[in-house]
Amino acid sequence: MNPSTRLLMIAAVMIGCVGNSLANPVYQEQNGLVVFEAENTPSRLGSWRRENSIQGHAGKGYLNFTGNEYLTGRPNSPLQYTFKINKPGLYSLHLHCARETQVIDGETRKDVANDCFVRVQGNFDSGPNSGDKHGDHAPLPLLKKDTKFFGGKDKEFVWASGNQLDPGGHSNKRVAIYRFNTGNLYTLVVSGRSKGFKLDRIVFRHQSVTAKDAQDLAVSETLSSGAATADESSSTKISELIDPPVGRLAVVADGNSPDPDDIGATAVMFGLLKASGLNDRLVHLSHSCDLKPVNRISKSDERRRQKVLQRLCEDGVTKFGPFNNLKSIFNCRTQQEAAVNDLRDAIDASSKDNPLWIIEAGEPDIIGFALQAAAPAKHRHVHVVSHHPANDDSGDFFTWKQILDFGVTEHQIGDQNAGLQTAINYWDWAKRQRDSNIKWIWKQLQYAERDGVVKFQNNKFDCSDAGMLYWWITGANKGGNAFSTPAEIKAMLLWK
Repeated sequence: MNPSTRLLMIAAVMIGCVGNSLANPVYQEQNGLVVFEAENTPSRLGSWRRENSIQGHAGKGYLNFTGNEYLTGRPNSPLQYTFKINKPGLYSLHLHCARETQVIDGETRKDVANDCFVRVQGNFDSGPNSGDKHGDHAPLPLLKKDTKFFGGKDKEFVWASGNQLDPGGHSNKRVAIYRFNTGNLYTLVVSGRSKGFKLDRIVFRHQSVTAKDAQDLAVSETLSSGAATADESSSTKISELIDPPVGRLAVVADGNSPDPDDIGATAVMFGLLKASGLNDRLVHLSHSCDLKPVNRISKSDERRRQKVLQRLCEDGVTKFGPFNNLKSIFNCRTQQEAAVNDLRDAIDASSKDNPLWIIEAGEPDIIGFALQAAAPAKHRHVHVVSHHPANDDSGDFFTWKQILDFGVTEHQIGDQNAGLQTAINYWDWAKRQRDSNIKWIWKQLQYAERDGVVKFQNNKFDCSDAGMLYWWITGANKGGNAFSTPAEIKAMLLWK
């Protein structure tokens, strides 16, 4: 993975989405240390609040997370810190943080309001003692995905490091150790987890530096006044970010159900495939896979959606093509048999070295019918990617258990709405692009927002299903990013 461009493009997105006139600063490793003041992030704060009421913090203050619940929550309001490593080697992560004791259901709890999520983007390796046992260095996939990091005392800032990375379960902690490479850029992403967690300072410490020296609050942030900014190097390629698994790709979307999100998501998928150079991997594309639409969408609106999706797919193939291995586009409502047969053929062509990855962006029935018609021996070479039970559990002919009983490999990557159902202004950059294809993507997101069938998409742009494709493009089950945001989508769409 080439960290430079990915991080730089993400920084540029934050400028475009937030309206920040400053470029995303690149912190410089100096004498084995990278030091950030948490409150100086260029990211949109979201549910984080700048405060200074608790003593013992460095700098002008700290960040207090006000989202989710005191006990837990999904990754929320990601903050980004871009940095460059000059001295290669092993680095440990240190957080200067505080928590809050809370009374919950009559019980005084000291194990709440005490954690955030952390992940690092870039080209690095795990520590030499990485493993799956308590106290091991964290394996690489754990370091690259949002993982709980806990620490702090009650309204008192203390340093947390060592065995603080928590993949889940008692006596099951890891040490956050990263083997960074010289000259490379990285991005640390810190997301809120539990309400009341307070983050003051972040340090990456080289193995040659003592913890005492690294945790000295008198040490200044390692941001050189002459340091480069992320957007100044935006021409750097992010080709190493693109790391899909072997095999082919199928996309089965609805869009004719009440939620119009597939309109914007499918448009984004076209852009991502083109940007990543993976057009030839797409072997099946179908839409309107809700075979028995519910009464929450009128017959006229449902027919309108079919037409919109068909035109969208045709335009997408024209704008972002060619798609040499895509025989046709299928409307599952009017071409159900043809759609099933095409997906069946893709399944039957599967093997260990050429599996089929199905993006389940709607009800599972078309997938079920295709698996039923395909050779049973081929099922084990099929991967089905899902991000929400709203799709899994909505079949009219197949339950999710029946899909899994075919023997396919399931990948549940988590609700992509968390990062990809956002306020409209997060996509303002696309509206301003000179590239007509990027503007086209923005128009599809706008159409879905104005669709009017459901109210929960008002004032939101939602491309959540595209998060499954982004996960697949960036490594899938081998470290793919399951928590993408419009910032990262922009980085990939525009990197060339």
